[in-house]
Amino acid sequence: MSMTLSNKQRIGLSLLPSRQQRLLREQFLATNTLHGSILEDVCKAFESRITRDLQYCLDNAISLVCCMDDDYPELRHHIPDFPLMLYAKGHVDCLHETTCFGIVGTRHATPYGLEAAKSMASELAQQGIIIVSGLAQGIDGAAHTGAINSGKTIAVIGTGINVCFPSSHQSLMNKIVQTGCILSEFPVDSHGSKLTFPLRNRIIAGLSRGVLVVESQAHGGSLITARLALEYNRDVFALPGRINESTSQGTLQLIRDGAVLVRNVDDILSELQWLRTPTTPSTVALSQTNFSDQEKLVLRYLSSQSSSLDSLSAKIDLDSNQLISTLSQLEIKGALIVEPGGYYRKAKS
Repeated sequence: MSMTLSNKQRIGLSLLPSRQQRLLREQFLATNTLHGSILEDVCKAFESRITRDLQYCLDNAISLVCCMDDDYPELRHHIPDFPLMLYAKGHVDCLHETTCFGIVGTRHATPYGLEAAKSMASELAQQGIIIVSGLAQGIDGAAHTGAINSGKTIAVIGTGINVCFPSSHQSLMNKIVQTGCILSEFPVDSHGSKLTFPLRNRIIAGLSRGVLVVESQAHGGSLITARLALEYNRDVFALPGRINESTSQGTLQLIRDGAVLVRNVDDILSELQWLRTPTTPSTVALSQTNFSDQEKLVLRYLSSQSSSLDSLSAKIDLDSNQLISTLSQLEIKGALIVEPGGYYRKAKS
């Protein structure tokens, strides 16, 4: 009997109800195979849908990776309820890197949290570390954005591989595919639910050597990822915040319970015993004629001394969204340096 599955059988795995998936998972662990009547029955029952979904995957370069395959990531060795099959779009080889690191947090992030997630993800990605997150609004999106500017990132989504949630992240999703990977265990066209998003958190934790929670409410979803990371023997890190901010309550709780307090990227690298490699800063001519009026305004308030987003916001007559956008453009142009924790200083000209 062949030990591999056809692509139609692989799609059939993702259509199985959770109880039948559990039975097949137990079968696989005992016999190292997924063949049997359970899979045959679902393939017959959903034949037309499986044919349609397979054609979509073929047309859109989506890989179908099941737990019987050699190129399936190490999830089956770390997660008790590992997914039987994964839909992957982009660079599937990312899933086998040993330097994956999760960054998660609240959807309702503060400017401080967004900048911290983005800058830390960017600096870690520069070190060759692959950032893993969930493509959600807020901290997840900031982490992916920071990573793709200087390296690779994996987005584990709680929807079908062809469904972007939130829809505003479609452009981000497209960029991730160019150097990283989008990953889902759910069938094509599946929309997210209160069940699927927590389920995807176990994959984020399982892929990652450690997980950083940037901001979280006292009962936020990112705490689920942190708890799972601990269960999978991963290191959990947390960024401290203001004690009176609701978005700091979850991270402060994690720190109280023993998570590693993160002040900068070196705290993460040291704890995981990853060596920092030297990076060569890009050189950009800082001629004022290259900047918009809004960028020139912000540059006037930047110096070689680090400034927080809050202090800049108090000095500059721009709303927070305009200020963050302008700072991002100045970073791209090499006019400023973003430091861990969301601090900014002017680049040397």
